[in-house]
Amino acid sequence: MDYFISRFEAAYRTEMAAFVEMVRSAAAPLAGIRDGIEAQRLAEAALVSIATGAPVALTPDWQP
Repeated sequence: MDYFISRFEAAYRTEMAAFVEMVRSAAAPLAGIRDGIEAQRLAEAALVSIATGAPVALTPDWQP
């Protein structure tokens, strides 16, 4: 796990700095709640695919 953290340390620092700047300036985030929901659906579809060994058709109404 340390390898992953140390490998992406610069990216994490850049992301945190951008977040702090966004909060300070009251700027709108680059990604909204809908983006987060879609990322979660994609991750859950991947887990279903791994568990079943079959592709998952990620249709608009798909739920795990």
